Parts: sequence; structure tokens; C-alpha cells
Amino acid sequence: MHPQGKDIYTALFAVDYVQTLGKYYDEFKRQNEMLDEDKRLKVAAIFTYQANEDMDEGTDEHSQELLIRCINDYNQMFGTGYSIETFDAYRKDIAKRMKQKNLPQVDILLVVNMFLTGFDAKPCNTLYLDKNLIWHSLVQAYSRTNRVDKVTKQFGQIVTYRNIKKWQDDALTLFSGDGDPNEYLLESYDYYVNQWMNQEPVLRKITSDVAEAGQLQSEDEIRMFIIAFRSMAQTLATLKTFSKFDWKDLEVVLGEEEYEGYKSWYLYYKDQTHDPNPKVPVPVDVDFDIELVRTDRINVVYILNLLKKAKAAGKTDEERHADVDLILREIERSDNESLRRKKDVMKSFILNRFYDLPDDVDIMEAFARYEEEQLQADMESFAHENNVDYIVISDLFHDFVFTQRISDDDIRKQLMAYHLGLLKITKLTKSIHSFVEDTYKKYKAEGE
Repeated sequence: MHPQGKDIYTALFAVDYVQTLGKYYDEFKRQNEMLDEDKRLKVAAIFTYQANEDMDEGTDEHSQELLIRCINDYNQMFGTGYSIETFDAYRKDIAKRMKQKNLPQVDILLVVNMFLTGFDAKPCNTLYLDKNLIWHSLVQAYSRTNRVDKVTKQFGQIVTYRNIKKWQDDALTLFSGDGDPNEYLLESYDYYVNQWMNQEPVLRKITSDVAEAGQLQSEDEIRMFIIAFRSMAQTLATLKTFSKFDWKDLEVVLGEEEYEGYKSWYLYYKDQTHDPNPKVPVPVDVDFDIELVRTDRINVVYILNLLKKAKAAGKTDEERHADVDLILREIERSDNESLRRKKDVMKSFILNRFYDLPDDVDIMEAFARYEEEQLQADMESFAHENNVDYIVISDLFHDFVFTQRISDDDIRKQLMAYHLGLLKITKLTKSIHSFVEDTYKKYKAEGE
């Protein structure tokens, strides 16, 4: 069980009894412990209890004890300090994390009779149900998942472990405008796979392959391409709301790598609409629905993985050049801060080093070595331009990497041997300070 799109969306897991919740909660903890830390889900639980609760036969944990355990786990997970006495604050913090308001999120929230009504969180797209629901309680619970976030989240997903289809249809028939229970339900997964298969020939008729998509010259051709690709992107967005989504089901006609190639040209034409002197006559009267294709975080690791694929053995020079052309366009359009700082280094690596690397090279290591070379070259160049020994600049830089601090006094102490005037030493100190901080930001690893 997994909420669709970890780190993007969240999920509710509703059960009927506290004891049942405890069993699920402990099983989630057991499963998490078997995973690498970066793959573990952040699981939380919330429910109310009665102080004078009767213990069921075979139950050795009071609901209050379970809640205390869940709150303590939550505190350890998020660095908070809640308790039974601050239950309302605990509830409010969970709500904030489910809504992802600049806080680390809860991936799955287990509940008993809570959060199924009166709670709206656009990132919540999945509801797991192990309880019976009828009429308005069913409709309200389902509605927790269908708050439209953006075009990539137009629908919610319901996973039920009870046979409630009749109650579902009865409730949706009653509360729907025309009495049609299917009005608010998606078609089957296979329906949208088939839709993808039917849309592919329309795209191919306009542009038979990715290379041809970049050669469109007339406004009408580009308009038809935009509309055809946008339709496939919309279908893909719907397919990705299904937990069973797998690119293997689509690649019979058009797989992920080719889709990414078409997407790159789609974004290229979108970029041309902002150019006062576009290279091609892009129509301005079509909606690119850009959120549909802005789902990938174009960062350093993403670009290096694209380079790894481009370097794969068996590719022709023509295919490799096409891949690199796509990658260079991806670098240019990225708004990722870390990649933007490394843009010039990455482009230099691609244009001056990439083609000479062997096919079995570790791209990550090759880029790391290239960065080290460029870092040294930058420091040598700065030292030469400012008539300062390279060792001085190198020592100041590596001290900053280690301590994360640099003061003007530290710099001035290093410059004392140069016997510069006050004006020159002040100017040079400021220049070195800026160089060290900017260079660190440029070459630091992503996520540091």
C-alpha cells in the first residue's frame, strides 16, 4: 500500500475500531523497518478514546496507551513535543502536515471516525477503507480525495477492503444531479490504456518520431502537434492516478523515453511563445496546459540520469546527439536552484567531456571528477586575476567548506603578507569573500 506519488500526495486510512487501527499501525512500522530509511513512509495515527474503556478479550493495550505510543512515535519522527494533554495541538499539526504547508508531510494517516468530514487537503489523493460507510458519510469520505490540486491531480483514489459497491452506488445515485452513480467515477484503468493506444496514431500522423517533432515549420502543424500531445499528456495524468500504473502497459505504442522526447519539443514550442523573435511560428491561441508536463523535477541528478541513458551502449551517434540536444534544452528550462548554479559546468561537461567517455563509465563519478577540475581551475583563475597565491584562495575555500563560515578578519590575516594599502585590501577582502561563498554554492552537492 502506498499513496500515489510519495512526497507529492498523502493518504487517509480509515478503520472501524481502535484495536484494528493498532494492528495496521504496527504492521506499517514492521514493514517500514524492512526498508531503507529514504524509502520509508511517514505513518501517523489519531483517534479519541474513553478513559473508562472496557478491555476486549485478548486485548492487552488500552486505547490510551496506543495513542500515547502513536504520539511519541510522531514526536520522534517530526521533532515535536505533543502529549495526551495537548491532543488538540497534535490534531492541528497533523492537519497541517497533511496539507503540506511548508512542513515535512504525513504520508499515510490512520484514523477512526476522524478526518473523514470537514477536512480538506488538496494533496490527499488516496483513501484506504476498512470500514463500512453509507449515504452521506460515504460521499463525504470519498470527497476527501477529490479536491483538485492541479491538472495532474484531477481525481482521487479509493482502495476499499470491504464490499461496499452497492452502498456506494446507492449513495452516489441519491446525491448525484441526474441519478447516475458513474458520473463521479473514473472509467477502468484498461479504458485509459486503450485511450492512449487510440491517441498515439493521431500524434504519429502529425510527427512520426521525436526528431520530426523538432522539424515542424508551419503554425498549423505545430498547433496540431500541441493538441495531440496534450491529449496524451492528459491521459497519462489520469493513468498515473491508478496505483497499478506501469509504463510497460503503454510502451507497446509509445514508451516513457519517447514520451519524454516529445515532451521536450512540446516545452520548446511553449518557450517560443515568450520569444519576441521566435524561431518557428508558434500559435498563441492554444492552451499548453503546462502543469500536465511539469511533473518532473529537473535537477542535477535527473540530468545525470538522462546522460547515463544517452551513454548506453548500442546507441548510434545520431541517437546520442539527439539525446544530448534534449538534455541541453532541459538544463536551460530548469528552475531548480542547484541546477541553475551548475548550468555552465554541466553544459561544459556535456560539450567537452561527455563524448570522450567510455560507454561503461559511471556518469556520476565522471561528473564529480570534472567538477573538481573546474573548481581548481576557477580558484586558479581568480587567484591569477587578483595577484594572490592559489594556496591562499584554496585554504580559505576549504576552511569555509569545513566550518560553513568565513569572516573578513580571516581573509585579512591571509593577506597581511602582501602589504597592501587599506583601500586595496578592503576591496580584495570583499571580492574574496564573495568568490568563496558563490563558488561553494556553485559546486556543493545537491541537497547539502
